[in-house]
Amino acid sequence: MQGMLVSIINKLLPQYPEVQTARQVALWLLEAVTEQKTAQLLTKQIILTEQQQYQLETMIHEHLYEHKPLQYILGHVPFLDLELIVEPPVLIPRPETEEWCHWLIQQLQSMQEQPLTIADVGTGTGCIGLALAQALPHATVYALDTAPEALRLAHKNAVHNDINNIHIKRSDLLAQVADISFDLIVSNPPYISEQEYMRLSPAVQRWEDKNALMASDEGLALIKIIVRQAASMLKKNVAAQQNNIPRLLIEIDRTQADTVAQLYHQAGFERTTVLKDLFGNDRVVVAY
Repeated sequence: MQGMLVSIINKLLPQYPEVQTARQVALWLLEAVTEQKTAQLLTKQIILTEQQQYQLETMIHEHLYEHKPLQYILGHVPFLDLELIVEPPVLIPRPETEEWCHWLIQQLQSMQEQPLTIADVGTGTGCIGLALAQALPHATVYALDTAPEALRLAHKNAVHNDINNIHIKRSDLLAQVADISFDLIVSNPPYISEQEYMRLSPAVQRWEDKNALMASDEGLALIKIIVRQAASMLKKNVAAQQNNIPRLLIEIDRTQADTVAQLYHQAGFERTTVLKDLFGNDRVVVAY
């Protein structure tokens, strides 16, 4: 096993110069190929079948030379208490999104027993909507998207995580649920400008859906629509106001906080705040 592991690490070193990182990636790949955990791999003599060897070599080639993200190769990522299936071209959930989603769930703990109605606009894998549905079992969550691949994957993840209080629905932002009033609306929409998109890594540009990342008007086009729609679709929830509960959260580019906060105020939201991500960048604008 040790010789095999060293061989894989050596192949990965051009991509992962730190040996410990290359070793971890090598073990993840071996776990995927053998369907065994690291503890088993390190304590047993593992001999790959011809098919497993071919699968491993294919994974390494795709990752190093075709820039395929490791998450797509492994086929799943953790997100809070979920295990999410990930498939190209649906956007891979980011740690920054996971971080603010965790913060939001903490803010909603006082309303855990209430039958909240929540919209997740541009659900992708379903990560945000499913995390909220899991944490708030009395809530009804609408996970909305226009991409058929995203809708299929979100449904697959709902089944995979055994979450039933979520409706996965095709909707152009909030247009197809205009007859529903919501307690909370959240979104990780496309917000990258065309110029910024051109600077993204080949792994992102080649494998992830451009339409889930980039928006016109310096990345603000869809955010403007969501803010406008949300202003008329949120319930006039006195309890939420009294309990200081967030009503609208939109993930943004680090340069957009002031502009998006201004959009909120123009739409009638009285108070906003900006959450920073783990790198210290502005990441989410919250309206109360």
